[in-house]
Amino acid sequence: MGGLDAKRSALQKHIEELKQFEREYRTRLRAYLESQLRDLGDHGKGLEAEMNQADAARAAGGGLAAAGAYGGRGGESANSR
Repeated sequence: MGGLDAKRSALQKHIEELKQFEREYRTRLRAYLESQLRDLGDHGKGLEAEMNQADAARAAGGGLAAAGAYGGRGGESANSR
């Protein structure tokens, strides 16, 4: 009987260690995911500002003049590539 009690105690201790590990893991995972979401949100704000600037440039330049802001080569047209 004493052998079973010792085994039971060891298993209960192991279960508690696993629960503690899970709590710590979930805390670290949550912190990591929240930081990734913050970084993504900050990156999105930067992209939004760039798009607003491009829209303003397009509106001021007549529309096609700002095509270079979207990947054109210094104002070259698609036909001159």
